[in-house]
Amino acid sequence: MIAYHGKPEVKDLYLSRAKAHRAADELVKGATGEGGKGCAVWCTFDKYDHSRGPIEIGIPVELIGLQDFFFENLPEAESQAWPERFLSAAPVGADLRQVRDRFTLWLLTEELAPLTSKHCEAMGGWFRRLVNGENPSREEGQKIAWAAWGDWAAWDAWAAWDAGDAWAAWAAWDAWAAWAAWAARDARAARDARDARAARAARDAGDAGIKSILRQSEALLRLMSEAPVSMKG
Repeated sequence: MIAYHGKPEVKDLYLSRAKAHRAADELVKGATGEGGKGCAVWCTFDKYDHSRGPIEIGIPVELIGLQDFFFENLPEAESQAWPERFLSAAPVGADLRQVRDRFTLWLLTEELAPLTSKHCEAMGGWFRRLVNGENPSREEGQKIAWAAWGDWAAWDAWAAWDAGDAWAAWAAWDAWAAWAAWAARDARAARDARDARAARAARDAGDAGIKSILRQSEALLRLMSEAPVSMKG
């Protein structure tokens, strides 16, 4: 499986489709095609189906899941630009199979560095061996994950990876308590808060969460762009 099946015209086709949907104001968070509007996945494939990634454009289904995740969670301006940036990032003919592993390693050892625990370090070590081609056993990774129970970052990263789920990014999102803060990010929440310090803390956490999501999305694009290119199918 290689990106766009090694054909530049395939990449051009899907980029043009995503651009056309955005220009027509059909790119909408939370939508899956009803009423002619949809999310990043729908605007890529004209249907909401992650499994089309490997079939139509040679991009692993886990990365299509991350495409979906970031579209839904990025701020609006970045979200609108996201489908085209995601499709542009992968070079024609790139082998993207290891991108998710490298992304999870980055999450554990770089994005979560300010909050690093011994469990993140151990889990990161397992992923480092994986991306270096050492083929560590699933049982070993599972043992580290179970030891990390209660340590959201290490556990979530493993659980998402092991399930083949896109939500490895959730580890860093949750790291900043940003999900709760996101709901309180607007001016009304700040005005209605009785405790000014609590309101300020919520805004600060929300800002940190937004910055974290932006860093994550950029890291994913970078890792996709750096994937090795092989025109052999």
